[in-house]
Amino acid sequence: MKNFIYAFALLVVAATGFVACDKSSDEVVLSDRCCITSFKVTALKREVHTTSTTTGADSVYYTTTNASTVRMLIDQRAGTITNLDLLPKGSLLDAVLVSLSVQGTAGYASINDTTSWTAYSTTGKDSIDFTSPVIFRVIATNGKSYRDYTVTLKVRDNDANGYTWTKICPVEGLSNKTTAKLLFHEVKGLDGGTYPLLFSQGTDGKTYISIPEGHHDVPPFPSNWTTEPCVGLSDARVQEIVSFNNQLWMSSGEGQLYCSESGREWTNVPQAEDQQVHLFAASETALYACVNDGTTTVIASSADGTTWEPATFVDNPFSNVSAAVAYTQTNGNRRVLVLSDVFDGDSNNPLFAWSLLEGSGEPWVPINDESTGYPLPRWHQPVLTTYNNWLIAMGDKDWSGSHQALDKIYISRDNGLNWREDSYLTVPTELVGTSGAITAAGFDKYVWIVAGGQLWGLSYNSYGE
Repeated sequence: MKNFIYAFALLVVAATGFVACDKSSDEVVLSDRCCITSFKVTALKREVHTTSTTTGADSVYYTTTNASTVRMLIDQRAGTITNLDLLPKGSLLDAVLVSLSVQGTAGYASINDTTSWTAYSTTGKDSIDFTSPVIFRVIATNGKSYRDYTVTLKVRDNDANGYTWTKICPVEGLSNKTTAKLLFHEVKGLDGGTYPLLFSQGTDGKTYISIPEGHHDVPPFPSNWTTEPCVGLSDARVQEIVSFNNQLWMSSGEGQLYCSESGREWTNVPQAEDQQVHLFAASETALYACVNDGTTTVIASSADGTTWEPATFVDNPFSNVSAAVAYTQTNGNRRVLVLSDVFDGDSNNPLFAWSLLEGSGEPWVPINDESTGYPLPRWHQPVLTTYNNWLIAMGDKDWSGSHQALDKIYISRDNGLNWREDSYLTVPTELVGTSGAITAAGFDKYVWIVAGGQLWGLSYNSYGE
């Protein structure tokens, strides 16, 4: 082994011209340090497929990509190097240029042929075949110490800007439910984790809760669910369910308010005489509802579900809510966005929106999506949720008849001002035109969608892997 190390060291020094010396004297300074401190992929070829917009024909071309910004993980203890970020789809690993920073002198060999070593050129102009793992050996200048690193490069098998749909499972009995609401809540009495909870209204007038079997704090998605009727709701018609202050809150179509810790047993929350409460959202600090005193309806917020504070508006207030979502931006600002159907005549008009910057003391601000040029369709039953830093909207068929259920999904990156179709987000054929209740909730790296009696998962490739 010592003879091999010595011979290899001579090979590397001869190839690289490496000499370590103290410039203040003619003595050569030898060291026992040997490690790779930096590893970058500076160039590789990619195979790119394109489709003609006129003929639909597929064509292939090749390009060179600088992947030096791809993050690499160097595990000094295990002696491994791999890329934290997947290399772009179509990357070819048979001729890759890499740049190393080393203490010592380096050479490399295929993991399948460690009898044939090649000195690594510090200029990084020699391409290396990474179709199988490569071993880099760094030898100290004293010729006695060395360290091996196994380098493995990984390439993504899908488009980084694309989306992956996963069909999970049918949800028991959902196909005959008239309404559904999916949300995530930390359920007490189970195992302290955050669970996806699915509530649905049956044709028998009962409200049902579906909970996945086993603990599912994060995906993979659960395939088995337990469904049971809720206790304490009598014949209440489910209108909205939100998670607030470690409890679940539900308002019925009759304007009654209920709360629960587990979602199984519910307790009525008394209100003022003749007062009806219709929840539409909940933030970290407040419940939001349309509150009717028997004569007029006001938009109000509450910290306890009993005392309601009327909201203020810049302009005309909304009196009904089609969909709403409360969320926190990356800068820490908390917002509530409401979609309201305020048009009675023209079926081609879009949904109207209001936005509230919570805690600012500012009033609700109307957003006329029609004036932005990127409005939302006027769906019968729109659905709003959040995903990473985006707002996502979807719905059933619209009033104009130009949209089927879930034929398109829209994304807003400016707090609901503009809604655009993502060029990569194509809805699976099986979901388009789905009948029945639609609900969605964003959690972790996924959007969970219930439609057509099925549970689906949607993930943005750059986040969902």
